[in-house]
Amino acid sequence: RKQISALGASERRFGLEAAGVQRNYTEFARDLGNERSSEERLVQLARQFERARTDFPRLISLVGRARSRGDVDMSVPALAFDYYGLVAADAYGAEAEAAGDHKAAQAMIAFAQQHQTPSPACPAQTPDLCVEISRAFKGPIEAIARTASADLSAEMEALEDGPESLETLASMTKLARTSVQRYGTLLAVPSLADWARRSDETRQALQEDLSGDILDAIESVNTSKGYREIKAKYFAGEDMDRPELEKVAAAFNAAMEQTTPFKDMPYARYFNALYNQEFSDLKQLDSQALAGVRPLLSLGGQQMALYGDLADALAGRKRGQSAERIRNAMRHLSVVHAVMGTYLIEYQDRYKACQSKGDSVYTITTRNDYVTRDGFGNEISRRPGWTNKESYRIPAKFRDQFDALFGEATQNSLGQLLDLFANDGNVARLRSGTRALMAKHACDSAEIQQFEWGLLAYSDDVTRRMEGKPAPKSP
Repeated sequence: RKQISALGASERRFGLEAAGVQRNYTEFARDLGNERSSEERLVQLARQFERARTDFPRLISLVGRARSRGDVDMSVPALAFDYYGLVAADAYGAEAEAAGDHKAAQAMIAFAQQHQTPSPACPAQTPDLCVEISRAFKGPIEAIARTASADLSAEMEALEDGPESLETLASMTKLARTSVQRYGTLLAVPSLADWARRSDETRQALQEDLSGDILDAIESVNTSKGYREIKAKYFAGEDMDRPELEKVAAAFNAAMEQTTPFKDMPYARYFNALYNQEFSDLKQLDSQALAGVRPLLSLGGQQMALYGDLADALAGRKRGQSAERIRNAMRHLSVVHAVMGTYLIEYQDRYKACQSKGDSVYTITTRNDYVTRDGFGNEISRRPGWTNKESYRIPAKFRDQFDALFGEATQNSLGQLLDLFANDGNVARLRSGTRALMAKHACDSAEIQQFEWGLLAYSDDVTRRMEGKPAPKSP
């Protein structure tokens, strides 16, 4: 390459290029370098295959990487796999069998399923090699399955020796579900398949014997979460679809139907989630409902945060606390406040039958002035207008929520944030749905009683998150 560069310089010095002799020595040198680099890459790849001669997963990975590069002659990786593939597969199978490695067994099953017959998918030059490797994997796979079957059988026998109870049934169901998650395709191997069959028969027989206890458990809860937990705890796979459990399945389906009492109204899904206290679903629904007003909320929050330092100084707080509270409130704002506000405002007119002497009575005074402002929003003049007074009767259990929403709505951050999306379409439909819910269900109905508890519980959870307080510890 040095000689080529020197020759090119000489031609330029003696004016050969000017005479029309055009030779691209740089390109020629690059081609020579690329050829040498390609050879070096092949040598390096061959060395990598040599180092991986007893590491079957590594061999497969090297072939995949060579194919993805596109600049390697695939005959070299294929030839290397011919040399090392079977040896590496034997070592891989022996090591997996010794360790009882069920993940390796599942990987061997996947390879064997793909290479039952010779095919171009085989990374070797001779596709028959992959079929031979698949046969070599059969012994380790069966040995690992037998070990797993023995372990699972011992666990199942210990449960069978225990009391005939829902706790034992729950443990059997957990064992069945865990075996599927852990062993996957290995459960199709005869020894494990036989264990799975016997396990299913034992568990299902216990389900039949305990069907009365299961029915009692279903009757003891009243939320979709509770019903789903019962099904997950005592049933695996398609257990409940068996004819022998027809009565249990009917009770379960009827109970689940009762967990969605609110239908044919805007945002029925949100109300049913409140009814069942499904907080994770409610958070997702909040995010969807507020998606259209997030930019406005962000702008409004920034404007309110501008006055945070002044508020902190006047209150003697550490600088930045008010702004942080506002930002935290923005992150956790929920349309449950719109549901709560509508429910409380409408309560005295729609639910007079449930009013009592213990109710709280609130009077809200609203003053309306005529204000003139300049083009920058600055107030120029103010002329007193009129004053409205409205009274509301609120059940005592909602007193704190009414105070938070309306007690100082013009001063607290929650009230200001709520004003920002008061006219949003999603929130308007949510309020309309709340009114429809109250119109369809009496105040003393079981549906409304449970809805109120869910409304209070989620409202408290949202308020806690907005204030940055930790979640309460489980008892």
